[in-house]
Amino acid sequence: MRRIAKILIICILTTPGIFVPIRDVLAIRYPGIAPKPYIISLSGQVLNANTNAPLSNVTLTIAGTNQAVTTNAAGIFTFNFPPLGPQIVFLDARTTTAPGSWPIFPIPANIKADENTFPAPIWLVPLDTANGTPLTASNFNPTTGQVLQTITVISPTAPGVSITIPQGTFMRNPWSTLRLGDILSITRVPSNRPPQPLPNNSIAGMMVIAQPGGILFSDASNNPVKVPMQFPNVSNEFTNGSQVSLFSALGGQFGTMVNGGPMTVQGGNIIPNMGTGISHFSCKWTPPSPPIASTNTGNNPQGLIDPSKICPLPIGSKVNPLDGNLIVEHVVAAHPALGNMQGPQLIYNSSTAYPHPVITSQANLTAGAPVPLATSVSLSVGGMPQGSPVFYQGSTQMTRQARTFDASNLLTGQYPYTLNLTNHYSVSAFSTVVSDNVLVNNKIRSPFGAGWDLAGLQRLHLDNQGNALITDGLGGASFFKFIAGAAVGQRIPIEDLIATNSGPQSRGIAMLLGAGNGTFSSQLLSQGTMIPHCRPN
Repeated sequence: MRRIAKILIICILTTPGIFVPIRDVLAIRYPGIAPKPYIISLSGQVLNANTNAPLSNVTLTIAGTNQAVTTNAAGIFTFNFPPLGPQIVFLDARTTTAPGSWPIFPIPANIKADENTFPAPIWLVPLDTANGTPLTASNFNPTTGQVLQTITVISPTAPGVSITIPQGTFMRNPWSTLRLGDILSITRVPSNRPPQPLPNNSIAGMMVIAQPGGILFSDASNNPVKVPMQFPNVSNEFTNGSQVSLFSALGGQFGTMVNGGPMTVQGGNIIPNMGTGISHFSCKWTPPSPPIASTNTGNNPQGLIDPSKICPLPIGSKVNPLDGNLIVEHVVAAHPALGNMQGPQLIYNSSTAYPHPVITSQANLTAGAPVPLATSVSLSVGGMPQGSPVFYQGSTQMTRQARTFDASNLLTGQYPYTLNLTNHYSVSAFSTVVSDNVLVNNKIRSPFGAGWDLAGLQRLHLDNQGNALITDGLGGASFFKFIAGAAVGQRIPIEDLIATNSGPQSRGIAMLLGAGNGTFSSQLLSQGTMIPHCRPN
């Protein structure tokens, strides 16, 4: 069988930018290498959260399709060629061969045209049905779904947790039909092994799973209602009278939590406020409020480094009080030019000789939130962690954070970063993530010496996305974002071009194109079409 062959066509270069094939074509045949099969898949592993043992024969189905697989002896499953985009995978552990009763659980998956793998094991716990509440003819009508007597669900595995379903409430389960004999149960989930990672790597002091999964609560007209749920104040970690929130996994989107409303800490219990409750059965927990955080990129806010706006302190030289940047100016001997004495000016900025950008943020508590024992802040730049988290004592007052990182090995350019601010309690932790971009102006290898540059000299730095960063000899830098869809290299009438700031909060510029008559409109040519304006950053 003949294998794949490749043909090499030799071309010559004539006019710049034009390739012309030669008249005689030289074909070279050589054995080809079979390409790797193009596979789209979704894989993962299901484990027992209590014993770490794999769960075999668990059935998984992608919602809205007929694709179903089961886990093998190692608890591993694989979907081949699943549908692309956001999907819901229904996990039915009732089919497992492991002893005990097991839940039905939906998990989200954003499937790309590649080999996809869940980032962590899917941890499941056997349900505490022995202490659950069965549906009987006296408390539930399976035909109408109406609760005939108030049902209270508790479990000794989760002391202090209770769900109260008032008489007259309607229960419906779109995943499976509720029947007499079904058991409503609450089971505690190990805080370090939730079915899917909690948002922003938070930690739950007490998390439970309410089953059968998918039960929805409504009134007689099928309008959603909330039923009250109570939690314990684990280890009395929250101060008496403080406010926390009741959170639930939202449908099949475990990473998306729905806030069921505020709850008040009363001694050893967390009591729901009026109107607070759960609308469905799923994973539940009561985190404290995360930090309310905002960020400002330290010495280069809004994509701009402007040494003229730093209010330098004179100490013989100049120092930026925000980041400690030392500025030294040195004027070379002047010479006559155009009737004036002019001399090149060399500028030194220690922040470019030793690039360690400062990123600042500020955080506060929501009203009534319990005061954390500590708050931590961690920094990642370009997806890479920058050192260990920094901890400081929790406070009711607004706090300000400043993180710096070593950018010596980074090229001059703009880099995305994330700050993770976490409130820590004795058991729980809840985080807020804020993201922005930071400019790096690296002149370690400057031809004038590390950190030195020539006043008035500008440089253009382009990245592979078409974005531009302009640096100047004074240490300044300005970032301009490429507009998707704009024609690359398109000519515009420079003599009729004005670039202005489009507002202090816009983080961009406006391109004003004129017709040579002294009037200008905020426009930009984009593939032959005039668009309102350019907002590069």
